[in-house]
Amino acid sequence: MSWRAHSLLPAFSTGLKLTPTTALPKLSCHKPLTKKNIVDLDLRNRYNLTLLAVSQDNQPDQFEINPSPVTRLGAGELMVVIGSNQGLERLPM
Repeated sequence: MSWRAHSLLPAFSTGLKLTPTTALPKLSCHKPLTKKNIVDLDLRNRYNLTLLAVSQDNQPDQFEINPSPVTRLGAGELMVVIGSNQGLERLPM
């Protein structure tokens, strides 16, 4: 693991507020986000959010960094996104 990836791990476990208007939260997947693949969610265009990682096999301490666009999100899985608070508020959770 590179030192850069290792330095982000605490943020994945707790979330991180980067600026007053930008955050790096860890969110639990609920309907209507589940059973859709990352491409179909279109987070960047719809909510101005970038998906950085998703939990693997419902294990909240193991993340797939930069997941494949065809990855399907399951109920209860965690995703780490970065983006504006405004985009996060619009995300259907």
